[in-house]
Amino acid sequence: MPSIGDEYNVDGSTLQWTMTAYAIAFAGFLLFGGRVADVLGRRKIFAVGIALFAVASLGAALAPPLGC
Repeated sequence: MPSIGDEYNVDGSTLQWTMTAYAIAFAGFLLFGGRVADVLGRRKIFAVGIALFAVASLGAALAPPLGC
């Protein structure tokens, strides 16, 4: 984490808030996803998740580099 802060010129407290916000958002979506899987079915939600991951990975692979 210190090297990331040095590279982007961010202090330690801001990095801590960023990690905390990520953890809270992740936990919320994890609870929401579990509830949706209970209601709609685990296999269907798993398939949707895999498809979403594949589309996001393809988008990341096709994105131009930051240096351009």
